[in-house]
Amino acid sequence: MKLANELAALAMEHTRDRLRPGMKESEVGAIYEGFVHGIGVGYKGKVEMARAFTLVWSGKGIATFTATGDRPVQKNEPTLLEIWVCVDGYWTDLTKNICPGELSPQYQRLLDLLLEVFKEAVSFSVDGASLPELDRLVRARIAEGGYAGQPSHPICHGVGARAHEYPYAHQAGSGSIRKGMVLAIEPGIYWPGGGGLRLEDNFWITGNGNEKLCSDPDDFRLARARAGA
Repeated sequence: MKLANELAALAMEHTRDRLRPGMKESEVGAIYEGFVHGIGVGYKGKVEMARAFTLVWSGKGIATFTATGDRPVQKNEPTLLEIWVCVDGYWTDLTKNICPGELSPQYQRLLDLLLEVFKEAVSFSVDGASLPELDRLVRARIAEGGYAGQPSHPICHGVGARAHEYPYAHQAGSGSIRKGMVLAIEPGIYWPGGGGLRLEDNFWITGNGNEKLCSDPDDFRLARARAGA
């Protein structure tokens, strides 16, 4: 799973360097998926097979879950990649964002809010913490930020032999977070009529908190600066 997350991060760097306003969402997905397969097979002499599967949306195309389309990449709005990378049967489940221009003020504010929620959720996610309480915490913070009732999808679930697996934080009886789990934490906020953001990373629960497995930053403004854009 660490190797899968390494490949996912490398593919984000590759895609970020090549993304241009006006490209089709499907072109972005093809760049990402092709890179993972190309470099991933034989990666570090440890990987027999690596594949990526993506959903890509840009600007107002961002929604909870819809098909990748031929909508154009927006210059000053995020392009969101829902990413599953599979390495020899072990999965990641990530959501990463790219903005090829200067992120608009309304998206700056939305990202700042979501990063604060995400940071608190990650800090909460330690051995012995309640999964239902994590779900309630995230939804309460999003509501306090002015987006009650969101997101419409789970905010935390297991990752491993499948991209989505038990436990799901929102399900009754989901119990506690335990050492050794890998969890996908994914708060999201969506606007009526299209647009919004989701942040999602994979965290390995250890005896000393948790470890983020994908090195690509969740504040994608930093990634843009690092790439020299």
